[in-house]
Amino acid sequence: MGGLEPPTQCARVCGRKRFLAEEIVHNKLRIVIVSLAIATSGGAMAAQAPIPAIVDKGRPPEVIACAACHLPNGAGRLENAALASETVGYFEQQITNFKSGDRNGSGDNAQKTMIQIAKALTPDEVDAAATYFSRVPAVSFGKVVESATAGDRIVEMPDNQAGGTYTAYVSPGTLAKGKELATSETSDKTIACKECHGDDLKGDGDEVPWIAGRSPTYIFRQLTNIKNKTRAGSSVPMQMVVEKLTPDDMIAIAAYVATLKP
Repeated sequence: MGGLEPPTQCARVCGRKRFLAEEIVHNKLRIVIVSLAIATSGGAMAAQAPIPAIVDKGRPPEVIACAACHLPNGAGRLENAALASETVGYFEQQITNFKSGDRNGSGDNAQKTMIQIAKALTPDEVDAAATYFSRVPAVSFGKVVESATAGDRIVEMPDNQAGGTYTAYVSPGTLAKGKELATSETSDKTIACKECHGDDLKGDGDEVPWIAGRSPTYIFRQLTNIKNKTRAGSSVPMQMVVEKLTPDDMIAIAAYVATLKP
């Protein structure tokens, strides 16, 4: 990052035409997202398994290619989910949740687009995409750095114009707080993540996804959506987990979990 503090670097990056900046407000806490406005392809971003048509090309105009947003290797971006290594059952359940209205999220454009796509997908297309991504190894594209200039938020941005890797900045002490909340078995605020997501936080079958190494921006958004009950359906059991958590708590948990290996 050339020694620049996050806000300065963000201002410079956001001024480049190849990047799209979005600011999401949650209870006066800001998550600053800076993501590529163009698709990333080739090199380390390419997936190894043969790519089915629905993932590679989509079915225009109703269905955008999965890889256009979630990338060929399923790593995803800050504004969407990593799909690599999810089980077929979990993938298919999330499509069902989008279709039924159980996963409406924060109402941002990416969420609205995904709901439209889910409703247009055929069962065969869902199965092809789910099978493909289930066979692609999970990857983590980011790192988390504590910085006094981050403030009460997550500032996550690409490391360079080529994209592919990101750095998330959080305030000092955030990671220690997140580890305590995520791992404590005696907390009166929440339940240790491993109780559902497994000791290594790599998920548990078709019901519980892997969370280790995911984008902290994405994790925070999902925790907020679950707390606000705009993500329900198969995520209902998580509501009691986040019920007592504050936005600061959720930022800390998201940042800590993002440092783990997927």
